[in-house]
Amino acid sequence: MRKSKKLLSVLLALLLTVLTVSCLGACFTASAVSTIQFGTYPQSKVAETPALKTAANAAKWKSYRYYSGTGDAVDGKMQPGDWMQFADFFADGVKYRAVKFTKYRPYCTGLAARSDSTVDTDQSKNGYKINIVYYFRYEPLVWRVLKENTKMVMCDSIIDAQAYQNVVYQAANGNFYQGVNSTVYSNNYEKSSIRTWLNTDFYNTAFTEAQKARIKAVKVNNTALNTTYSANETVDWLFLMNWNSLNAESYGFDSDKARAATGTNYAKCQGLWVDTGNAGASSWTLRTAAKNSRFVCVVSSAGTRHYEGDSYSCFLGIRPACVLTDLTSDATVSDYLYSAGTTYTPPAQPETQPQTETQPQTQPEDGGTQPTGKVCKYCGEVHEGFFQKIVGFFHSILALFGLHK
Repeated sequence: MRKSKKLLSVLLALLLTVLTVSCLGACFTASAVSTIQFGTYPQSKVAETPALKTAANAAKWKSYRYYSGTGDAVDGKMQPGDWMQFADFFADGVKYRAVKFTKYRPYCTGLAARSDSTVDTDQSKNGYKINIVYYFRYEPLVWRVLKENTKMVMCDSIIDAQAYQNVVYQAANGNFYQGVNSTVYSNNYEKSSIRTWLNTDFYNTAFTEAQKARIKAVKVNNTALNTTYSANETVDWLFLMNWNSLNAESYGFDSDKARAATGTNYAKCQGLWVDTGNAGASSWTLRTAAKNSRFVCVVSSAGTRHYEGDSYSCFLGIRPACVLTDLTSDATVSDYLYSAGTTYTPPAQPETQPQTETQPQTQPEDGGTQPTGKVCKYCGEVHEGFFQKIVGFFHSILALFGLHK
């Protein structure tokens, strides 16, 4: 009997040692980040050459149809204009995008587009001026692998700057809607401008037909911080990440540094705000509606999560996410020459993905069920099962002694 108790004591001691080492490793070691290259998008700025200038002059220029307004940020009178244009073309076998604008893109859709570089714009602060042609080379998109088992990835950099919602109106009741006669809240992701942009403009620009076939149509949970502003579940190829996922250590978001991101040259040309005092990082948008009808959740340039991003802001960065069939790199350049303003037709119902049923996240991006375990407030994981509950207990012990980050 004594030998049994002694053996049990030794086994418990070994178990506690293993659990402690495991927890300490999780607490003090940053998650390794793996990446793949998939698709291409205009990114690096290149100097003008005679060959580029000739090719751009011969290309078909198109309007971005970016929105601007009367100067009142929320009067619902935003309209698309032709003051910013682009042209996609090939030169010596390389794909480029040329960009020019006659007015500066305002930092929110309700403000007027102006030729004055000192008013309501971040483009001039980033070194981009009116009436000059800028050239950007299409380069492989680098995606951060968030979950290898579900093949979920997110752009490693901020690749563009776009408004969550182009038209916003503040009604007499104080609520913000997607238009003067709309009853849809301005931060409704299902009906948002950014959802359309991701699944048409970006989707068609970045990927070949073969690459598109590797992007799964998945169910996207659009629960808001305040459920009054929650949107219906959607089915999409591309989506923005949500509030809870950006606190999940299982995705590698184990610190503010892990969430912080910088933008490409192309994103800065589009009007991305750059925090020069924070290593040139920028804020970027999440799809989660915040605590009232005006705001959406964002990640700050410091990597912290906030819930007061204006739904009509144009200066916030975009980091698309998606679920792939496999994690093989493919940076083949699409020969598609982009056409803005395509109508979004949602994909068919997603295929069944049983492997996501146990995915430990609170708002599944890709069809998984809500987990039954409790979300650990120390690491963002869901501790399900006996062993995992012990891990959660040790997290709380470490936190009690100030050892948990």
